[in-house]
Amino acid sequence: MSTISQRPQRTAPSPASRGGYGGVVLVVAVLLYLMNVSPGWRVVPILTSETSLVLGSVNAALGVVLLANLLYLVVDSRPVRGLGGLATSGVSMIALFRIWEVFPFHFADTGFDWVVLTRVLLVAAIVGTVVGLVASGAMMLGGPWGSRRPTRRDDE
Repeated sequence: MSTISQRPQRTAPSPASRGGYGGVVLVVAVLLYLMNVSPGWRVVPILTSETSLVLGSVNAALGVVLLANLLYLVVDSRPVRGLGGLATSGVSMIALFRIWEVFPFHFADTGFDWVVLTRVLLVAAIVGTVVGLVASGAMMLGGPWGSRRPTRRDDE
């Protein structure tokens, strides 16, 4: 006889998930330190002084990613990850639009149009963030993309 069962939602992260969340926390913390403390964003040659106008929103986006992954280390459930995804995607969207608006980049004349490439990459990031918002909302609410698919099990 075949039955369909759903796996229970996890509340504590598996060791593999814990490693992934911890890795994200470490990488984001290092990135925040490198950008804001030492050596700082000013050492990056393509960034202009206008970078200071977007730094707050970029720091906010990275901070929300850091906090969300710290939360995932404690509670690893689909609704919590969905809510975290909504928060990180929402704040990231604000940062991306701010970067688009200020465009704090200056590229040397190399014969290649780096401005166009950068704008295309920003559009791709914005589109990806919109997809992330939709997917996170569905995950949080248990929509078609958010719920676990039932698994078939043969009981004897």
